Amino acid sequence: MEAKETFELISELIKSSREENNLSQRRLAEALAAASGQDTITRSDVSRWERGKRIPTRHWLNWISQVLDVPLSRLEYAANWSRRYRTMTDTAAALREAHKVAPLSTRPQNHTAPTAWEYPQDRTG
Repeated sequence: MEAKETFELISELIKSSREENNLSQRRLAEALAAASGQDTITRSDVSRWERGKRIPTRHWLNWISQVLDVPLSRLEYAANWSRRYRTMTDTAAALREAHKVAPLSTRPQNHTAPTAWEYPQDRTG
């Protein structure tokens, strides 16, 4: 049987794994701080990850893997996919905004300059 490739966002993976482990965002932050020996992680950081506002660094992915018992490769794949997804959605939003500002067209309305095929033939020959 062929393996089915899934596109899992890191935000969804962290949240679902946290909930499966019956942890609040605060408890997850405390567990990550204890495991890593760094008290710089907060509930707000976990919330940003889960809302897709931030993507955890490789450093934190390692600790998340250990605390939530999720394979590091799965977390890394989800983080990489999330970065690509963010780039695609940012690009799409920029294109939509650019189209609002200056719609793309072959010839603006009320444009009177001749196009290349409307110029007279070269008569120097």
